[in-house]
Amino acid sequence: EGEPQHPMLAGVADRMRGLPSLEPLAQLLAEVSEGVASAVEFIPHEVWLGDPETFAEKVRSDASENKVFVLENLAAFPEEVGTHRQMQAPTEEEAQAGKVSSCNFMRVPWAARESWAKRAFGTLAPDIFVQDAFSAVGRDLTSHTGFWRGAPHRYMGPFIEAELAAFIEALNLPFKSGEGADGGGAADGQGAGPGSVSGGGSV
Repeated sequence: EGEPQHPMLAGVADRMRGLPSLEPLAQLLAEVSEGVASAVEFIPHEVWLGDPETFAEKVRSDASENKVFVLENLAAFPEEVGTHRQMQAPTEEEAQAGKVSSCNFMRVPWAARESWAKRAFGTLAPDIFVQDAFSAVGRDLTSHTGFWRGAPHRYMGPFIEAELAAFIEALNLPFKSGEGADGGGAADGQGAGPGSVSGGGSV
């Protein structure tokens, strides 16, 4: 019969059928990070969430120095995106009348979202979250904006800083991005360090 499934993985496989997997991106990331990252490994939900203790130990081992781990699409979790989609099939009478299946959207309360994040990421205990996906900064994804005990420190990445600097220059705003009070150069993104997590993980 196999080992019992982790309760937080319930329904994930079904939801992933309607979502793009991030596995193909692992090879692309390995190519663009060659010479910087020692290796790139794709991690399915069943690995990092099904056995978080083993995965956390693997990530923090000396053998994983400079290694990149690409987690599967977190959009498979309603608590991450904040909405739960539920398909409702018509009854036999409704189907005969021509009615088709409908999709109901339900908002997930923030308390439930942050409680999920605490349980999902608690064992992993990430230190830093680097948000470097401009397309994602306006989305209230739980891993990006939620606050829970043990939540990582969050920093802006260099790509977002470059986008903001371009807006500032194009709009001719009376201040400059990334400059300190002494007029120094732009921040170099040194906030990221070991244990950092890249933003934009939900598609």
